[in-house]
Amino acid sequence: MGERVHCAVEPAGGRRRAGGSQSRTALLRGLDDALAGAPASSGAGLLDGRLAGARAWYDQGAHARLLAALPGLISDAHHGAASRRSLDQVRLSAVYSLASTVLVKLGSHDRARLPADRARTCAEMSGFPLPGPQHTSRPSCCATRTTTAPLSA
Repeated sequence: MGERVHCAVEPAGGRRRAGGSQSRTALLRGLDDALAGAPASSGAGLLDGRLAGARAWYDQGAHARLLAALPGLISDAHHGAASRRSLDQVRLSAVYSLASTVLVKLGSHDRARLPADRARTCAEMSGFPLPGPQHTSRPSCCATRTTTAPLSA
């Protein structure tokens, strides 16, 4: 049985962050279930805003919150992508990419392969393939985090 911790995820470096009370195992199981099949839409609101919030949680190191939110994001992105519109496919790709990224960050490399492959497939279906080393532009909904801080010399 998974260890029950007050903070669900211990990031690299060994420091625990304040967060939910679910175990890391339970959070990862919820994500595994969402990846195994398209669950019913969560109806939790506009996907773009929730995806931006999820990216912010990743940037802040709030991995437990992100893992808890990903099943609903995956579900809603799947339902949106049923439209077959390019932008909806890009959104689904962005959700899968975020799932893969957080799994790699947490050291779950084997689990990260499936969402990474799905992110690539959805991006190709959208007509906006994920950039390789030779490409640097992306559709705006897939843009990486930007900063307003000045660059140091």
